[in-house]
Amino acid sequence: MPSPAIAFPHPDDPDFLAELGGLFMGCKMLFAGAEIGLFEKLKDGPLTVEELSRGTGLPQRSAQVLTAGLVAMGVLELKDGKLSNGKAAQKKLTTRGPDDIRPGFRLYDLVDIPLYEHFEQALRTGRPVQTTRPIADFGKIFTEGVEAFTRPAADALAAAYDFSPHKRVLDMAGGTGSYLLPMLRRYPSVRATLYELPHVAELARRRLADDPHGSQVEVVEGDALFDPIPMDHDAIILANTIHLLNQEKVQRLFQRLRDAVQPGARLIMPEHWMSSTHTSPLFAALIAGLYLCLSGEAKTHSVDEGRAWMAAAGWKMLEHRPLFGSISLAVAEAV
Repeated sequence: MPSPAIAFPHPDDPDFLAELGGLFMGCKMLFAGAEIGLFEKLKDGPLTVEELSRGTGLPQRSAQVLTAGLVAMGVLELKDGKLSNGKAAQKKLTTRGPDDIRPGFRLYDLVDIPLYEHFEQALRTGRPVQTTRPIADFGKIFTEGVEAFTRPAADALAAAYDFSPHKRVLDMAGGTGSYLLPMLRRYPSVRATLYELPHVAELARRRLADDPHGSQVEVVEGDALFDPIPMDHDAIILANTIHLLNQEKVQRLFQRLRDAVQPGARLIMPEHWMSSTHTSPLFAALIAGLYLCLSGEAKTHSVDEGRAWMAAAGWKMLEHRPLFGSISLAVAEAV
């Protein structure tokens, strides 16, 4: 997932707490601008507020309010009375290609924010949030949003880790193949297995059917904590998964994975790995609240915790290094 688009106020700012509490206002401006198509209107060059008003169909007063807020946040730029996209907006909010982050914003707006309305409930009870608000096309919104946020880290993993020594790669809880596909494009000789819960596995089959490398992936249904894990793999990708599990379940998963491979196999883990105090990276500390809403027992884990849990299960951590944004990469070997 990306770093926050809105800068946090400085603690010495006299309006620090008011501004901090009001960051949701900027988020909604950002999401609304993306849905309205504001950034696409600016793709080919600067426009005035009046021109944007006509192009988007917004009342001029509304266009003024929206664009002023986006300029203040650094998303848009204002020069000589004309507005233009900032660098990030031009790259990620104007295209329909691999850099398009708008599906991620839609996930935030339609799924995650409604969950956060019950955040206090999750804190008090330690149970996942139950919401009855219907969300049309939930599966599509969720999978496309997750893929939009994970794609940069997935691309970075394919470039940063050498998969050439591996013959068969198992992607545990692999979603719809977000991490597998960039790897397969770079290493077409590798064969892969994607392991997921049945309802996600069906979405994965549809997604993979549309990709030229999808035929290299076998989709297997199962629960990673209880069902048999496919054997005969020399590398396992476990990406952005353990933050949804408590310590006991993480340790159980590490042990089950170790039992499924031979010595020398690699465990490759892009994750929101935290510092020992669990206070950095910033975005990883914040998104822990969302994980708590989703599972009731989740939180982001520190590198030190992960190293100890892996060692107890027969894995030796070989390295930990930055990957993309708040995502870092831990690599372990079966001993």
